[in-house]
Formats: sequence, structure tokens, C-alpha cells
Amino acid sequence: MPHSSKYEHQTVLCSQALELWRAKPGGCFVDATLGLGGHTEALLEIDPDATVIGLDIDSEALGIAGPRLAKFGSRVRLIKEGYMNLAHALSEMEIHEVDGILADLGVSSLQIDRPHRGFSFQKQGPLDMRMDSGTARTALSLIEDVSAEELSSILKEFGEERLAWPIAKRLKAAAEKGELKDTLDCAKIASSVYGAHKHSKIHPATRTFQALRIAVNGELNNLRIFLNEGPQLLAKGGRMVCISFHSLEDRMVKESFRELSRGCTCPADFPQCACGKTAQYKVLTKKPVIAAEEETAQNPRSRSAKMRALEKI
Repeated sequence: MPHSSKYEHQTVLCSQALELWRAKPGGCFVDATLGLGGHTEALLEIDPDATVIGLDIDSEALGIAGPRLAKFGSRVRLIKEGYMNLAHALSEMEIHEVDGILADLGVSSLQIDRPHRGFSFQKQGPLDMRMDSGTARTALSLIEDVSAEELSSILKEFGEERLAWPIAKRLKAAAEKGELKDTLDCAKIASSVYGAHKHSKIHPATRTFQALRIAVNGELNNLRIFLNEGPQLLAKGGRMVCISFHSLEDRMVKESFRELSRGCTCPADFPQCACGKTAQYKVLTKKPVIAAEEETAQNPRSRSAKMRALEKI
């Protein structure tokens, strides 16, 4: 499918993200999950002296973001790279620290809305789900390659799916019979399992598709690397901002930021500090920032967004 710069996309938590991400005017910032460039465009428009380095592993997204951001010239540099490799990307550019890092995690609207990408359980397409189409393993090949027990563990761990075992068994059986051909087949199988149980508030295939997507793209491991290396790349006063869309991501971000902001690690019953450790970071968001009713009405996908921020002190 040809690239189009006309693709409509609503940037989630845009104004709130800018307030936290833009640590200072005229800084050097990283959009670690560029997508279609909405956050980057907004920042460069309000700050004429700022520069942004945009990373994304999705060639299709870069093909749209590039023309959209071309008006900013040398103030923006786009790189086809995953956010987990941010440290390496900056090192290659001989950049040692930045003033802000933003990561809008998870699947993008572009990926969901284009059936040929295989992310949507509501649109017919190949059971793909690769964010980087250059990698080998698709969701279908994953299902075919692992055992039913392994598939059940994936659905339970990455999708928090309570019916992981019966769904895994049916998916494996369908794959072995050649009856698992596309996204709608997968969604139908998950729905058939839920058919005998209490109706869920969300589509029965939601957690299955989430789990497969996370497994195919190694998302949680990538996030773990990013949360470990990203804060070290911040200049003093620099900020790291993460927008997550499901509990697994948000929990990882919350716990990582909380650990980084800890000072003394001595036992609580010590009369005075013996470790001498002082906090190098502080959490800027005691509670996650969420979308207001006006935004959720205009963009239903923003309902699940949670944003947290950390500052280097």
C-alpha cells in the first residue's frame, strides 16, 4: 500500500505531553516512538529553537511522518530504529545527553486501521502484527511454532487472559487443520470460547490480540531495556515521559520511575542513613495523567492512555 501523508490521526494527550516533555525552550528532544509525528510536530511548532530526533521501527509510519515534518528542515531527524536501541542511536550521532524523551507505547492507530498489518480483530487481514515488517515471525507463525502450553502462557502473561488455555487449544487445533488463515479467524475462535462464559465488557478477542502482538514484537522486553537506559541519557533537568495503554506497560513504567526516584536504601529501623545514596531522579506525576472527557469523546482510544513523567535532578 502506498504511503500517504494525508492519513488522519489524533495525537493522544498532546498538550499534557508537551507540558511535561518540553523540559526547557530550545532543547534537544527525542520522540522515541515517532509514529505519524503528532507529538513532534506540536513541539516544533511551539518552540522554534527546539530540535527533535524521531525514532520508529515502522517503515510505513516513517513514510508518512517524513513528509509531514519536512517543513521543519534540519530541526528534525528521523531514524528507523526501535526505542529500545535509543542509546545506540544517540551514540552513533555522538549525542551524549538530551533534554527530553517521549515514548508513546504500544500499537499505533495507523497499524490498527490498516487491515494488511493484521493488528485489528475487527478487520480482515493476514495474522501478522509485526511493527517492523522486516522481521520474520508473524502472529500466525508464532501460533504454529509454539506448543499449546506455551501459547497459553503467552495469552495469560501478556494478555492477562483468564481463558488462556481453552483459547490456546482452539487456536492450535485450527492452525494444525489449516483453518487459521486471518485475523477474523483468530477473533472468531477467541469469541467462541467466550460464548460459553459470562459476556465480557470488551471484545472477547482483545486480550488474545494484545498478547500475540506483545509476543511477536518483544514489547515488554524492549520496554524494560528502554526504562533502564533511557533515564541515563537525560541531561540535568531533562525529563522522560511515557504514555502506556495497558496495565502491564503502566505497571513497568510506574515501578521503574519509583525505583529511580528512591534515595536512601537503608532499612527503615536504621537510626540514620548509612548508605549515603541520594535520589538522582524525581517523579513528576504522583498519579498518571489521563485524558479529559472532551478528548475521550473525540478520540475513544485515548480512554486507556496513562502518562507518567520522570525528571533528572
